[in-house]
Order: sequence, then structure tokens, then C-alpha cells
Amino acid sequence: MRKKFEIPKHFELLGKEYKINKIPDLLAKSESEIVGRISYEYGVIELQDSTPSHPICEDTMNETYLHEVVHGILTAMESKLSLDEKFVNLFAKHLYQVLKTSDYVK
Repeated sequence: MRKKFEIPKHFELLGKEYKINKIPDLLAKSESEIVGRISYEYGVIELQDSTPSHPICEDTMNETYLHEVVHGILTAMESKLSLDEKFVNLFAKHLYQVLKTSDYVK
């Protein structure tokens, strides 16, 4: 049985709670084409919500969420890999594929 991957409302990392917010105008607020960002200080992940002016498919939204989580984990581990966008992006994409295609015993 396959479970649908869902972005949670919040999670904990090293005892700190992170809230996930979907923002309709995140792209408009940024200087680049980012669709997600993490604030370690405030414990928040912001994701560009899918809107008519900025449609984002479900897979992209989920991969972006995991991309920010990977940044959070690597930063908590004090790893320089957190600064390597190519690594973070590929790791998040592979992780999402595993989670999305996993079959679970009922």
C-alpha cells in the first residue's frame, strides 16, 4: 500500500520546532527565483504556494520542502555540505523519490 507524501505543518529537529508556511507571494518577496527557504533562527520553512500567477506542481512543492529539510539537517550537523546547493538538491530529489514510491505493509 502506497501512502501519499504530505508536507507536515511542523516537525522537530534537535529539539527545535520548525513550522512550515506556504506563502502565496514568496517569489515576489525574493530577489531570485526561490520557491523555498529556511530560517534556522526562527524555526520556519517558507514555501511558495501554488497560485494562478505562480503554479507549482505537487512534486516540485514536495521536493522543495525536503530540500529545505536537508539544509536544516546538514546545518544542525555543522556540515559544509549545507552550502552545496547541488548536493542538497540531488539528495532531496532522491529522498523524495524513495518516500513517494515506498510501499508499506498494511
